[in-house]
Amino acid sequence: MSTDEPRYLIYSLTKTFIAVLFCRLADRGELSLDSPVTAWLDEPRLQEPTLRELLNHTAGVPDYADSGYAEAVRRRPLEPWPDEKLLLHALRQDPPPPWMYSNTGYLLLRRVLDTLVPGGFASALERELTVPLGMTETTLALDPGDLDELAPGLSSQIGAATQDVRGRYHPCWVGHRTAISTAADLRRFWTALAAGELLGRSFHDLLSTVEVGVEAYGLVRPSYGLGVMADPDWPHGVLIGHGGGGPGYGAAVFALVQPVPLVSVVLKGEDGDGSAEAEAVAALETQVRESPA
Repeated sequence: MSTDEPRYLIYSLTKTFIAVLFCRLADRGELSLDSPVTAWLDEPRLQEPTLRELLNHTAGVPDYADSGYAEAVRRRPLEPWPDEKLLLHALRQDPPPPWMYSNTGYLLLRRVLDTLVPGGFASALERELTVPLGMTETTLALDPGDLDELAPGLSSQIGAATQDVRGRYHPCWVGHRTAISTAADLRRFWTALAAGELLGRSFHDLLSTVEVGVEAYGLVRPSYGLGVMADPDWPHGVLIGHGGGGPGYGAAVFALVQPVPLVSVVLKGEDGDGSAEAEAVAALETQVRESPA
């Protein structure tokens, strides 16, 4: 049932959906998170990274989203590079450090879902998450027309001047794909995730983190699990979340893991620049202070 709540591109918040889908498949014994991605993808250029390594960005796969990619988006926002060109662009780069955020890794994971699951990523997302959770306003954006009914999204990342991305940007520039969602749908998903309702044994895997070695607003020990930003030393409890940003939109959700989770959601109609993450962490801190002990 449609609502009047504004909808936004959520960019890399989609990575958490991908990670949860893999964890659910692992819970059912349909795959092992420690299997090499080459079990599903014939890709001799890769050094057989595992699904787990791709999910937590320790696979050593370079990111395609560099300055060359950004310039290509600016020049031809309606002509996305196909998967092969994104991969070729990434794999020409030098190997990254032990932990490095990689959109390319999640492109590979999306391709595994497309190979492994009937109907691919879109079908798995609907069957496993959006329909069971009643996320009626959450879909994948696969065509420029899918942006027509979104909230306005102002960007300086396409063309020569700041403009609304609707009708001017192709969402398949995002190799792992980007979902469209609302604050209510995201709150529903992250509340269920943080409460441990979506996963079985793999919830421990999702929360097993590696330190990322960079500072992040409001976080004591910035870390990354399976598709989640995290802080195991956050003073109020275990913190998980994710940010997302690209042309026209910025998004972030953070949640406190506990029996009755607290969740903050920030969605913005402007280029993602990290500010949504900082606002979401600050909003969660306010919720903690104002919540009954």
